[in-house]
Amino acid sequence: MAAPFSSSVLRARFPLLPPTLEVDHLVVGGGVIGLAIAERLVKRFPNRSTYLVEKHDAVGQETSSRNSEVIHAGLYYPPDSLKTRFCIRGRKLLYERCERMSIPFRKTGKLILATQSKQQILYVGRLFMHTQHHLVNVPSWLLTGPEAREMEPKISEDISTAVYSPETGIVDSHALMRSLEKEIGESEAGEIVLGTRVVRIDQQPSSSPTNPGGWLVQTLTSGEEKPDCILAKSLILTAGLTSAPLLNPLLPPLDPEIISPTYAKGTYFSYKGPGVAGIQKLLYPCPEEGMVGLGTHMTMDLEGKVKFGPDVEWIGEAGEAERDPEFWTKHLGPSEGRLEEMAEAVREYLPDVRASGFAPDYAGIRPNISPPNAPNPDFKIIHSHPSLPNLVALVGMGSPGLTSALAIGEGMERFFSKVIWKEGEDGLEAPEEDDPRDGREWWEIKRPWWRVW
Repeated sequence: MAAPFSSSVLRARFPLLPPTLEVDHLVVGGGVIGLAIAERLVKRFPNRSTYLVEKHDAVGQETSSRNSEVIHAGLYYPPDSLKTRFCIRGRKLLYERCERMSIPFRKTGKLILATQSKQQILYVGRLFMHTQHHLVNVPSWLLTGPEAREMEPKISEDISTAVYSPETGIVDSHALMRSLEKEIGESEAGEIVLGTRVVRIDQQPSSSPTNPGGWLVQTLTSGEEKPDCILAKSLILTAGLTSAPLLNPLLPPLDPEIISPTYAKGTYFSYKGPGVAGIQKLLYPCPEEGMVGLGTHMTMDLEGKVKFGPDVEWIGEAGEAERDPEFWTKHLGPSEGRLEEMAEAVREYLPDVRASGFAPDYAGIRPNISPPNAPNPDFKIIHSHPSLPNLVALVGMGSPGLTSALAIGEGMERFFSKVIWKEGEDGLEAPEEDDPRDGREWWEIKRPWWRVW
């Protein structure tokens, strides 16, 4: 596959072409969220074509397969946020799908641990109260230190209190994505095209009521020299780390929706050694003020292998992402030099672990849309933009993106039915009582995505 270039270089290299194929829905990006959206669209609209293009030779090769594989309960996010809405609903849909389709998973439970620090004790208390909010309503227990150690005797005597989340679990993310890929591929309306990247996007204005226009999307398949051009009646950008570089050239200059992405690398370390024998639950420290993510936590895979991470390492020089939107690929190796720092952080709640037991495992890059060291913003989904008709762009879809994916797919099904194709409620499932929609659809939430917590 050709090396990536900036959007201006790509537009000069690939002149405008007439389309050779027309589709109703074009999904760009084959991570778990793109797959979940495409799967819901092919089921809801069997008479409309849905294509998914993925630049790698297999789906889910970036953020979707380089994370903790945790099924989050929905503890942390503001009650009226998209993250709370999609995480809580997505968790339920994910457990149901795993049961129905024999996707490996385990409901492990999770402990969020506070030391003797007043700040951490207050954090855990506020977190527990937050879980009781009527729009959150996530099962949780507030524990004393001895009660937490009764659950997991290996944790530190310095742990003074904890929140226990019984709904947290782990899942085989690859098996989940294979199940979505299979259903799309076996449908009459869907197709997945691998090894194919988007090199140019242009708007085709409507020329008549019978020709509503759309988006001219040029794609280049690995091994080919000339691109193909697709006319997409609707376009869904869910390309993870490259969503912003695809979106920004389509927006007017100085448009407030233009994204300035930042890139945080997180390294995971496997662990074999003392201090973890018999631990069954996921262990999370309290996040520090201003921290990106949830701290260096202890998780495990479905075979019981323990891992710690991720840490946070900001990557990219000034202007590097504009010159090469895929510069981050050269940073995917784990950062071995951070081993001692990570071991020290873990010993705050598991005092018997030894640095000698840590080994670099893998690393992932997070699709951030906030500056370094700023608190995490909400998911950002651009839709109904006056300059972007029939285009939806999902950016900043980091954690809890894996847990939220099926609910995002469900939400996109509703959006396309009611807003894009204007079919109303016919054929849509009614919201369930425990679905925190509070009478509004996701696209009706006006809360600014950049409002942080």
